[in-house]
Amino acid sequence: MATQKGRSPPGHFLFRSSPLIEESTFLLEHLRSALEDRGDNPHVLDIGCGSGRDAIIMASKGWQVTALDRDEKGVKRCGALAARQGCNDLFRGVCVELKKSGDLLDVLRREGHSDRQYDAVIVNRTLHRETLPEIASLLRPGGLLLYHTFTEGNSHPTDPKSVLGVSELRDTFSPTLDILRDEILPVEDGRLLTFFVARYALLMMRTPSNMNLAGSVQDLKEVSTINSNPPKNGPGATGVTSRSCQGCVEFGMGIPGLTLGMF
Repeated sequence: MATQKGRSPPGHFLFRSSPLIEESTFLLEHLRSALEDRGDNPHVLDIGCGSGRDAIIMASKGWQVTALDRDEKGVKRCGALAARQGCNDLFRGVCVELKKSGDLLDVLRREGHSDRQYDAVIVNRTLHRETLPEIASLLRPGGLLLYHTFTEGNSHPTDPKSVLGVSELRDTFSPTLDILRDEILPVEDGRLLTFFVARYALLMMRTPSNMNLAGSVQDLKEVSTINSNPPKNGPGATGVTSRSCQGCVEFGMGIPGLTLGMF
């Protein structure tokens, strides 16, 4: 049997998305589809893009990607990978080092981006606490924040500047965003990371004409849900709640036959 040599063809990768992005595929794809149905170009901001695995995979799926990182060589590698994948027209890499409060908004404005510009913001294995509260102001109505980074309790990293407190994301974003998922779980190497998904405003449901949901959804009323059997100890034992819309997507899972639209 012949062995494939050389670079992988467009749409095929030798790497995978980060665990949180993979687990949120359903949610992201429905958001992208809903935006494209309205004639909008879905736009995602990747803060701390690193090697670009999430940024490039999302660009290959049709997202307009703006990727930030302080490593200039890494940003250039991301751009080269986007070109090889045939999605360089959807990728914009920006080298920037965030140092103080306001830096995130300043660099995006220099790039010509306005507030409420993004349909999704993803953050993977990076933390700049000074600009953390600014992220919510970047999301359009219905936009998603996916935050996936190290927490307290790992052997590495341990620097307080690099790890999140157990409830830090919830405390930061719950005043302005609806929290869809807030868990702390181990990844393949055993280290604990946040699996945090939040949304600005709400996604509403559109049902097929042949589906009758009368009585099953009460005015899309917000409800709170708690894991039915949260562990008493270890990862995921925080007992956190998830605010969501009754009948809408929850923890990245959908209801068959429903499509998502936006207010």
